[in-house]
Amino acid sequence: MPGGASTAAHASCLVREPGSITGLLGGNGAGKTTTIAMIMGLVMPTSGTVRVLGAEMPRQRYHVLHKMNFESPYVDMPHRLTVRQNLKVFGQLYAVEDLDDRIEALARALDLTEFLDRPTGKLSAGQKTRVALAKALINSPQVLLLDEPTASLDPDTADWVRGHLEHHHEARTHRGRRHAAAPARPLWPPDARGGVSRRRARARRSARGGAMSAAATSAMTLAPHRIAAMVRRYIYLLRSSWTRLLELIYWPAVQLFVWGFLQLYIAQNSGFFARASGVFIAAVLMWDVLFRGQLGFSVSFLEEMWSRNLSNLMISPLRPIEFVCALMIMSLIRLAIGMLPVTFLAMAFFGFNVYGLGLALVAFFVNLILTSWAVGIVVAGVLLRNGMGAESLAWTLMFVLMPLTCVYYPVSVLPDWLQMIAWTLPPTYVFEGMRALLMEHVIRADLMLEAFVLNALYFAAGVFAFLQLLKSARRVGSLLQTGE
Repeated sequence: MPGGASTAAHASCLVREPGSITGLLGGNGAGKTTTIAMIMGLVMPTSGTVRVLGAEMPRQRYHVLHKMNFESPYVDMPHRLTVRQNLKVFGQLYAVEDLDDRIEALARALDLTEFLDRPTGKLSAGQKTRVALAKALINSPQVLLLDEPTASLDPDTADWVRGHLEHHHEARTHRGRRHAAAPARPLWPPDARGGVSRRRARARRSARGGAMSAAATSAMTLAPHRIAAMVRRYIYLLRSSWTRLLELIYWPAVQLFVWGFLQLYIAQNSGFFARASGVFIAAVLMWDVLFRGQLGFSVSFLEEMWSRNLSNLMISPLRPIEFVCALMIMSLIRLAIGMLPVTFLAMAFFGFNVYGLGLALVAFFVNLILTSWAVGIVVAGVLLRNGMGAESLAWTLMFVLMPLTCVYYPVSVLPDWLQMIAWTLPPTYVFEGMRALLMEHVIRADLMLEAFVLNALYFAAGVFAFLQLLKSARRVGSLLQTGE
């Protein structure tokens, strides 16, 4: 039950015909928003069922989400993106044809033309409402869900919004009565224990086994245009803020200079470190691949929570696996922006050419980035389930692993019982292999293969954990509570 032990919505029954409009009335806490969230598939009912356009929510949500949309003043769109950029991202997520023409038409209808190239965060409340309405209408939805669309608006603007919605409804009804406000089948009545009877549940699961398999396949289907839409969204964000770009380079460069000059000093006073020239700098660069790879993944995910845009994405056709793929791509892009300049700084100031490691560098990079993604995926799942209270994990979790991965020292310096733990972590194999290459000029392919096998296991476990945490978030209703 979302919200704890209390029942947010009980014994609701909505059966609507295409072309109808339905309003949910009730006081604060009556369950209106929770009911809408169940219709959208954001919240999983504790008992009963919800059907939209013939699909059971949330299990079969990807069959119909492209025909639905949603608007609420309590859900934002990224403020740093312009109105046009936001609409392009969502239009691409919904695979809208002739997207530029559709955006221009909505801008004219909603009086947004002069604001199209203005950052969304700089608009007034009424203007933001119109932008949110344009996003909700971008795919000409058959099911349009509105949660207090005129809240906090002045009377004139609220009247204008209601008038436009009536005009939109009349237009769709005239074109064939294809619009439905909230078509759903009745919720199954709970049994005496507050849930669906086990016998009835088993019968339904057996009868719908084939449909469940089809729904699972649909959820795992990859659509390149949706992945590209999310990558476009994050690139727009980076382009909008030079400080974000500078930050990607700043910290790796500072760490390089600190450790690089320290190594020069020690090498001048120690025969061992003179022989091990470049080990510290290589360790710094490899550590940044691991840490910045995970941070790039997690920060891109956090951007959706900071901007209160996550609900918009969760009720779009975007699959979780597509979201993860987009985050991995952005992790690589952010890593390239930050690390490529730093590798050239290492050449210029310390004479260390990391690219001279050859194919071994590829093996190091692949294993480190896989570990960073596995950790990032788990962090994203924990954030979905527990909200912003778990935000610190994005910045600290990798540092918890740092002593055990033996970035700057060999595994042999650890106590025996800690060595056993260290060898369960793929980065440990990478850093040991790096030291063997630089100090002994030996390529340890065996270490790289073992690291890759461990990474495959951890990555699969991370994806599984993410999907389970997302399912749990739907069950407890935490997807409605994300944000700052």
